[in-house]
Amino acid sequence: MDLRIIDNWLDKDLIKHLSDQFLYTYPHFFVEKSRDTKPLMYSHDFTPGNPLISFIEEKIKNQFEAEYGELNFTRIYFNVAHPGMNGEFHVDSKDTNSGPSIMLMVTPKGEGGDFYYRPDPQDNLCIEKIEYEQNRLLIFDAHMEHYGQSFTDKARITLVFKTYVEPN
Repeated sequence: MDLRIIDNWLDKDLIKHLSDQFLYTYPHFFVEKSRDTKPLMYSHDFTPGNPLISFIEEKIKNQFEAEYGELNFTRIYFNVAHPGMNGEFHVDSKDTNSGPSIMLMVTPKGEGGDFYYRPDPQDNLCIEKIEYEQNRLLIFDAHMEHYGQSFTDKARITLVFKTYVEPN
């Protein structure tokens, strides 16, 4: 599976609302890590039934299930990385039935903040990057190594959907 990029995925008023809500209203905790290390950034896990997140879940299913199969969400959360809180290369899942990882870039663009990934798991020297843009949706293989770089001037928030696809 190749990495997909979809720009301007949500309505502009909705992405602004998410940015404001995630930064100023929803509590987030210093618990998120890329690997089995100490925490690197803040996060907030959503419980099932959140109306706003349920709407986005349905949008994802309606748009992508024909391509990826029946998507079940195993975890939905947002990450908050303040300047200096860079991620580390990691995979989202080692489960062979993992569906794609889906990440939405929520906050307005700052300095830095790029998404880095290794398209070839056999070549650690091959690293690609995707520039951070607010309202950019990334869909990628959950087994692909990747990480997010923090902004140098403000908080960087991404909304992440980890999925599972029932085997045929």
